[in-house]
Amino acid sequence: MLKLRHLFLLLTFMTTAATAQTVIDLDKGGSVRSKTLKDYDREAHIQAAKADSVRYADCLKRAFSALHCDSLSEAKNHFKEALQLRPTAEGNYIIEQHLGEIAEVEGLLNEAEAHYTQALKINPELHHVRSARAVVAVQLHHFEEARTDCNTLLSLSLKKEERIRLLFVRATALMGMRLNKEARSDLEELCFLAPKNENIPVMLALSLHDEGRSQEAIERLNAHLRINPENVEALALRAAIYSSQGLLDLALLDYNEALRLNPENADLYIERAACLEKLGKRASAEKDRLTARKLRR
Repeated sequence: MLKLRHLFLLLTFMTTAATAQTVIDLDKGGSVRSKTLKDYDREAHIQAAKADSVRYADCLKRAFSALHCDSLSEAKNHFKEALQLRPTAEGNYIIEQHLGEIAEVEGLLNEAEAHYTQALKINPELHHVRSARAVVAVQLHHFEEARTDCNTLLSLSLKKEERIRLLFVRATALMGMRLNKEARSDLEELCFLAPKNENIPVMLALSLHDEGRSQEAIERLNAHLRINPENVEALALRAAIYSSQGLLDLALLDYNEALRLNPENADLYIERAACLEKLGKRASAEKDRLTARKLRR
């Protein structure tokens, strides 16, 4: 509500035109002269700007009303019309932010990133927008951009929850860049900040496996699964590592347990099918592939 009020205050701040039929010429010592065609032309531009401002404010009113009703497409159209009316308005960063959020919900991640970037060009202090852009960048595999945004934000004084979120994003970006040692530094901090989070040990093990330290990764997963035996992601990762090492029987045991816990996971059926194929169990492998296809329909 405060953002919306601030935006409308910005919208209504307009330069007003003189209504008298004479002009005080400030460049010539304040002398009074008759109006010229140039003065009327200037007034026409001012009146047009005022009209655009009214339409701009109306577009925003309609856009926010549509957002309130979850009509994202309608809100998007009104926001874009507002930008066309006043492309240099001071409050446009709020419009760009909302367009980015709408695009993100619609799964248009490149579009979302572009809108967040434009919002930050107008107002670089929008930390929540920078955070949102980092998340989108990771999903687009724009890992360097995500890391840069996270570095900027993590240098600030943050609440614990936001620091945890950004460390996760940066660790993911670093792993995407194959900077596993740096990623583990963030993950070790996350172990301290969020000790109950079951994803952190899995990411740590994955970073070790990616470096070729598969035995250490297995040991990490073993320790974690002794305490959290129903962590499907940990079971699936251990199965994948076992499979890569040729320990197919152990891999199959983990795939079986993971699918018992999560029987609707199509990816797990595909992975187990590959394991079964290597074991020479082609009929069972084909059955898993068929199940996966049905689940993905």
